[in-house]
Amino acid sequence: MRTLIVVNAAPGLPRGRLRDRLRIAWALFLRRLVVRLFGMRALGRFLSKKLFPLPSQNTLRRRFIERWAENHPGAYLAALASVSGWDIADRLDSIRCRTCVISGEHDFIPLAMKEHYTAKITNGELKVIPGSGHFTPMDAPEIFNEVVMSFLALHA
Repeated sequence: MRTLIVVNAAPGLPRGRLRDRLRIAWALFLRRLVVRLFGMRALGRFLSKKLFPLPSQNTLRRRFIERWAENHPGAYLAALASVSGWDIADRLDSIRCRTCVISGEHDFIPLAMKEHYTAKITNGELKVIPGSGHFTPMDAPEIFNEVVMSFLALHA
């Protein structure tokens, strides 16, 4: 692999403070509960308010809810279960290809965490998209595409 692009992601769940771990465990529990009791559309409605909080993002919220409702509940629940034990933080230094970590300025994964793990990637660079949240390709598509295409033009 010559290049890698990572968007609004972390190498694993926080291992630090108990408070952070409990907050994430609670959030994952609530997602599982909502999907089982009310379905994917209900979870989409809930998530859309957090992901697209601005009044100007109403169209994005509606589009997200419609797309989210199409996800298979079993596949989503399996993905949530796998996230709980997934962690590659100790292996980041083995990534040798050119890597672009893209972060929305207002993503819920802290920028400091992304700065820390990007520094562990030998050829890693971090690009922050101003004003964007967790769904950068949707809420800032022009800037996102520009960053991706520029990175690929230089390194692919």
